[in-house]
Amino acid sequence: MENTKTIGSIIQEIENDYTSQKTKISEHVEFSQFDNVNRIEAYLASQHMSGPVDAKGREKPFYNIVISAVNIWYRATKRRLADIKVRADKEGNVLAAYMATVLLKNWANKTQFESFLTQWGMTLASYGSAVTKWIDRGDELEYSVMKWVNILSDTIDFYANPVVEKFYLTPAELMNHPGYDRKVAKDLLDAITTRQNLRHEQVDNKTGFVEIYEIHGVFPLSLITGNDSDDKEYVQQMHIVGMLGSNANKDLEEFTLASGREDKSPYILTSLLPDATGQRATGKGAVELLFDAQWMKNHTIKLTKDKLDLAKTIFQTSDGSFVGKNATTNIDNGDILITEINQPLTEVNTTQTDINALKMYGDDWNQLSQSLSSTPEAMRGGDIKSGTAYRTQQLAVNESSSLFEEK
Repeated sequence: MENTKTIGSIIQEIENDYTSQKTKISEHVEFSQFDNVNRIEAYLASQHMSGPVDAKGREKPFYNIVISAVNIWYRATKRRLADIKVRADKEGNVLAAYMATVLLKNWANKTQFESFLTQWGMTLASYGSAVTKWIDRGDELEYSVMKWVNILSDTIDFYANPVVEKFYLTPAELMNHPGYDRKVAKDLLDAITTRQNLRHEQVDNKTGFVEIYEIHGVFPLSLITGNDSDDKEYVQQMHIVGMLGSNANKDLEEFTLASGREDKSPYILTSLLPDATGQRATGKGAVELLFDAQWMKNHTIKLTKDKLDLAKTIFQTSDGSFVGKNATTNIDNGDILITEINQPLTEVNTTQTDINALKMYGDDWNQLSQSLSSTPEAMRGGDIKSGTAYRTQQLAVNESSSLFEEK
């Protein structure tokens, strides 16, 4: 990075690269963390990436197979408050370890740490990785699980480059924040807007929010001091800013609410299943492992729905006297229909003979999804199919459970 860059221009550059660029993992593999997160979000919400209807305006059903896998992963890997204990490293510290455990439990109950563990576990199961934020306030420790849709980070090495967090505050939240420069906050109120995602697309129609960026990373000290002599000294630092305009148009206006040096970044990345290639920072969760299975299951269900919609009872005849008559509304059961000679009323064959084939095809993808996510029928609470040895199912469960053991 050039030392002449401002924090605002650095943030905009990071945001543009994150949302528009892909990482070349290998010759045939490209990866976009931004696209990956948004696809996971869509599947968790049972939404199609291409919209709810097809090209002909017909509704597309979403047969969700990822949520059950996420729930199983969460149950297999969840950490409870009861699991956290302080162990003595030697016999003389047994009493101290016991007292430390009691104090830890009291603190955890007071700060609702169990809720944090639940959110952390669900994020790990869904996305494969989770970003947590830890801030030491001296007399208390603040912690939270970050939403992936609000994070901009390096897709190959999370700790190699700055981490940016984007969020929105109401004017009251902005003005009453104890850590922000009150004068700058007042100036920033002119930037009230609607909430937007990382592509700057409007999230809702509610107004009255201020867009804020928080960045942590190693930068020239001059970005804090304003002294050119500090350009060559790089230190860990944080900045919280609001912006108006764009650096691309040379009209970027920055509002620094808070800035300063820090010992280390408050963000920690944890992964359930680290990426095997080593070329991406995030691991793979239950949803990403089932991307193809979910797409193909939806495709099969859509084909089945279309065929069932076409399976209607339709009659045909060349007898002109039947023009305008509707067999479903104008003809009662038992009516006798009289047609001209050699002009019978016949049924058009719309019977769908391949529905069972489609169902079997969809079942194959269901089985593949269970194999990919290590969530066999026994773990889902379903009945073991006839002819399947109990021992085989039990081994599948044991293998699935061992997948999530903490190393």
